[in-house]
Amino acid sequence: MASSAEHAEREVLTLLERLERNRHPVDMEVERSHVRFGAVLSRRHDQVAVPRPRGLSSLLRKGTWVRFEEPYGNRRVVRMEIVEPEAVQPNGTVLFLCRRPEGFAGVSRRSSRRYGTQQLRNLSLEFSGTGRRYRVLDISTNGCRLLIHDREPETFPLGEQLPAKLLHVGENRETVLDAVVPRVHGERSLGCEMRVATTGRGKEHLDELLQNLHSEQTIEPSPDNGA
Repeated sequence: MASSAEHAEREVLTLLERLERNRHPVDMEVERSHVRFGAVLSRRHDQVAVPRPRGLSSLLRKGTWVRFEEPYGNRRVVRMEIVEPEAVQPNGTVLFLCRRPEGFAGVSRRSSRRYGTQQLRNLSLEFSGTGRRYRVLDISTNGCRLLIHDREPETFPLGEQLPAKLLHVGENRETVLDAVVPRVHGERSLGCEMRVATTGRGKEHLDELLQNLHSEQTIEPSPDNGA
């Protein structure tokens, strides 16, 4: 009979095989950063190969950990350590290689899937009375993460609902939020619970945004210089 460790390794290998066979993208997160990106994984012997996005060569270093949530419903989390930050392929594509995981790293505690919004320069959240907009780093149906300055955590006490707010998508589309409650202070980031107003077209706008983010299936491979 297989040990629990062998069973865990077999399960995560089955997931990796399925992802590779279906070319199913995952929402990859670089730990201890604000960075997320979509990626299609492939297996290389005892390693996992991931296409490296443009502009992340300084972040994706040896020893850095990345993670993703299983996309098939179980919400199990896979963590992988980068062992080779730059593996240039004959066609010029640049990959980074991770040590093959030996099991899952638990189950995601988030109640809904979050989508990275680093590529959206025009997505921001504004609080009434300040006129200041904060860039949104990731978003879900009931939460978001904001980019803040180092000295701003005290401005957002955890657990206290913030005043009236607007979620801006570009200059012409606004979503009114009934509630935004800070839950986590990160490194230059603020994780918030949020609730969309029941009046108006706010929920429709948010659903459309999340659907568009979900539809971004692949990332553009980086050139041979990996810049």
